[in-house]
Amino acid sequence: MPRRLLAVLASTVLLPACANHVRYTGDAYRTSERDVVHAETVVEPQSVPLATPEVELALLADETAVVRKLRTRIRIEESTPYKSGYELWEVPLGTVCVPVLLVLRVVDLVGFGILPDASLDAFAGFTFSAMNPLLNVESESRVRRKEVSRETEELDREVRRELRPLAGAKLVLTLDATAPQTRTSDARGRVRVGLLELVPDRLPGRPRLLRLSIEGEGERERQTLELPISHSLASRLVRALELRSQLRAPGATPEAIGRTLLELDGLGFSAAALSLETELRARESANPVWLARLDSTLLH
Repeated sequence: MPRRLLAVLASTVLLPACANHVRYTGDAYRTSERDVVHAETVVEPQSVPLATPEVELALLADETAVVRKLRTRIRIEESTPYKSGYELWEVPLGTVCVPVLLVLRVVDLVGFGILPDASLDAFAGFTFSAMNPLLNVESESRVRRKEVSRETEELDREVRRELRPLAGAKLVLTLDATAPQTRTSDARGRVRVGLLELVPDRLPGRPRLLRLSIEGEGERERQTLELPISHSLASRLVRALELRSQLRAPGATPEAIGRTLLELDGLGFSAAALSLETELRARESANPVWLARLDSTLLH
């Protein structure tokens, strides 16, 4: 009988300590997921048919997406791994704490709960854990956490249609039968290109169409588009090509070059005229007399 009583008392002392070393905590967070179910590429020119030498295009992605709002709950197991070396000081310390715990309990009883229950319970847990040679005292620095379960539930679902700019998209442009050229859209999904830049040398006839092509990505398929060129712009473009050839021809006088640049600018190809002027000035940079004659022609 005495042995059974001692075993029961020992279990009473050791079991509370065991309860302190494995516990479960929970965490929850909310997220959202966006799944694109349909997407198309939209190209928006300034006007159709094209009527200006400088063409600005807006590239957009027309996307239909399912947006789901989710809540995820995680259950985490926290435990303190056992190390026998700690027991060399924990067991003696726990033994010393037993009478201290008894005194504190008496003081709390006489003082009608003067001591906080949470503090007393924490001290009791520390004491019993320290006395148990098979368990270490809990330490936040030694706690190991392991995820034991994860559950995700859907809180809401909606279908959205959104237009967003296609930044960094590769756009292939072809003016009639000329060689294709590639441009990249900016952060706003815009591409600005001069039609004269798309013609390396000459055109076989009057320009009629500007062809566009954008590669697909994900749900978006490859998009091709043909933009007609107005008769007025086509005539100006043909004349601009003739003027560009004259400017690059060898032996042209600065006066003739100046008049040609002014005519090119008057046709609306201002950016091309400025670019060609810069090119010619760089070529004749060592000839100040030639540059002065060009300036005189441009000013008058």
